[in-house]
Amino acid sequence: MAWGLPAGAVLATTACWYLLDAIYNDYQRYVDRIGTKSLDNAWWQVCLFLFTFGTIVASVSKSISGEYATRRSSVLAVDFAKRLDHPVLQGRLRSLTLTLVGAWLGLMSIGLVRVNFDIQGLFAPYLGHKANPWSRGRVGGGIDGLLALAGYFQIFLTAGFGVLFALLNRSTSRWVAGFIFF
Repeated sequence: MAWGLPAGAVLATTACWYLLDAIYNDYQRYVDRIGTKSLDNAWWQVCLFLFTFGTIVASVSKSISGEYATRRSSVLAVDFAKRLDHPVLQGRLRSLTLTLVGAWLGLMSIGLVRVNFDIQGLFAPYLGHKANPWSRGRVGGGIDGLLALAGYFQIFLTAGFGVLFALLNRSTSRWVAGFIFF
């Protein structure tokens, strides 16, 4: 079915996001801050979402897509047809990679200044602590809107590198995109 691969991606992302977050960010800290009752309710909400999404995605897709809902997904057909290996497309993807690297380096330069050059905290928070260059107070003012924009732009760039890593063939640009993405 045409909805199978996207729905599987949503379910896998949601499940991994919440399960791995609990492991990665020290579950006991959540228990201490929020309490077990609220966490239990949150876990039930995640389970309810996964169950609801998994059960109604087919009927919603069918009602939106009509006759196309019964066709097979052609998402992977592009790769099987080797259209991604076309030299012009690969050249454009490599150019896009260089452009995104430039934007990422500029953004990370600003980020490093904002965290007082805490390289480990910015690029390897899993080794100790997380340095967030785009953090701000709860009540916005001054450049807070730009800091929020920078945070979203960083997410956009990271997602772009993930897509480029998937689309580029075996080249230096692919490994650069993969390194920045991961």
